[in-house]
Amino acid sequence: MKLQLIGVKILREWINLIPAGDSLAFRCDSAKKEKQFRIWKKWFQKNEDSNWIIKEDIKTFFYYKPMHIE
Repeated sequence: MKLQLIGVKILREWINLIPAGDSLAFRCDSAKKEKQFRIWKKWFQKNEDSNWIIKEDIKTFFYYKPMHIE
């Protein structure tokens, strides 16, 4: 669990670093990707920003940082 928490911390840092209009993709690609995806899906739905888009068919989470037009 400790490694996952470190990963989430780094992921949140990346969200702050990417420029507006850019995106991140987080893909479940382990040997047990179904299980990995279920666990991460619960985490993202409960703990992360609602801007994350969950694509079940490709086991991937996308984050788009919106642009602010003034």
